[in-house]
Amino acid sequence: MKTKANILYIYADLAELTLEPIKCQLLVNELKEYHNVTLYYAIVSSIENYPETTKKQFITEEEFENINYDILIIENKLKVISQDESEKVKSEILLNFRKNGGIVIFMCSENGQPFISTYNDFLRKALLPIIRHPISQSQFPDGQPIEDFHREDFINCYDEQNKINNKNYYFSLEINEKYLRRVDESIRSVFKNVQRLVVNSPIQVDDAFRLRILLPGNTTTIMITSSDLRWDGAMYPILGSYNDIFGVGVLITGNICLDSIVKSQKTDAIRFMLNLVNLLWEKQQQRSHIFNSSLQNQDSQDIEEDKAVTLEAEKQREASLLFPMEIVQKTRGYIEKVAYQANECYKQGLYDACAVMVRRLIETLIIECYEHHEIDSKIKNVNGDFFALKDLTSKFLSETEWNVSRSKNLEKIAEIKVIGDLSAHNRRYNARDYDINNVKADIRIAVEELVYIAGFDKTKNETLK
Repeated sequence: MKTKANILYIYADLAELTLEPIKCQLLVNELKEYHNVTLYYAIVSSIENYPETTKKQFITEEEFENINYDILIIENKLKVISQDESEKVKSEILLNFRKNGGIVIFMCSENGQPFISTYNDFLRKALLPIIRHPISQSQFPDGQPIEDFHREDFINCYDEQNKINNKNYYFSLEINEKYLRRVDESIRSVFKNVQRLVVNSPIQVDDAFRLRILLPGNTTTIMITSSDLRWDGAMYPILGSYNDIFGVGVLITGNICLDSIVKSQKTDAIRFMLNLVNLLWEKQQQRSHIFNSSLQNQDSQDIEEDKAVTLEAEKQREASLLFPMEIVQKTRGYIEKVAYQANECYKQGLYDACAVMVRRLIETLIIECYEHHEIDSKIKNVNGDFFALKDLTSKFLSETEWNVSRSKNLEKIAEIKVIGDLSAHNRRYNARDYDINNVKADIRIAVEELVYIAGFDKTKNETLK
């Protein structure tokens, strides 16, 4: 195997625009101790129309493809223009480089970039992990004002417990055994001799299909949008992910190797990055026989299929849910939040928690049905308290205010009640995937019908009674 990798390092800013165009100079210096490192600002189609001082900072696409680079590191910013193009490099160039076994590491810190959808489309076309962003109002805590919220906002992570020098977006990650349990096993060796990392303004990375967690946040980390709106939808924030579809694609946020952090804080970020580069390069050398020497050896149909791999990520993620979140949107904040937790627990394989959340959701929706029809007195005891779920279900199925035949799937809710009760109260019971999957279709249908009968769905032409 080769002893040194050929690394192309794309730095943050043009030299004529700042005195420090390279934001992670200490990292570059360390990389040069072990590998061959070439520095440029961007990979462009042609350099003819640029000033002479700028031309020196560019490498053409043809030159890049002809030079045998092993690793491409992009520092700080892409400045995305469209799903096909950024100021630094085209998505197609990144895709082709990866398909030939190349490794792309993007140290993202571009939370000022507008239009996150276009930004993510660019990353998808390059087969890189994508940035996570809020999808709906349900992903905010109850009562959180969101009038000024924009779906394009990047979500910054924040950790009150581990923050440094009272700076909101400046906190530490303590690398211990508990932390490493949340890192993908195949990549844990990158944390050798790494005890502490300091991050600055990390952005939440999406946990989509085929990604593996490289850098999780602390369990105490929360998320804040650029409008300072807290968002607590995820089990915990992910600050770095990777995949190895064809070549390797890595997305790391948090400025972990920024010179200002490395110089001023106790952090093992440089060691972490050196470990990461060495591990990925070693693995790619071992897998080199599976890569074609040229994309020309593949027909166009194969190439299009390859490009579509990560475009299916969100579809796969949606398919992994217990039921579509659209069903409960525009109901009530507390309903949306419980539904979101049920879905997240199901997706994460937390089936006890999922059963409890579904039980609570069904119970809440049945009560909403009675309140909407102004007959909630029928499901209250003499003290004015609502009946338990067993009696609520029985009352609902025999109620004449709505068509019971439309809600026959609610008969399966008794099974969910049993699972939820056992998950909540029996210390020897643990729900399994098949417990939930056996009634998954019934849960979706029942939730949708309850939302309809409770009067939240105003788009249907049918009457509720």
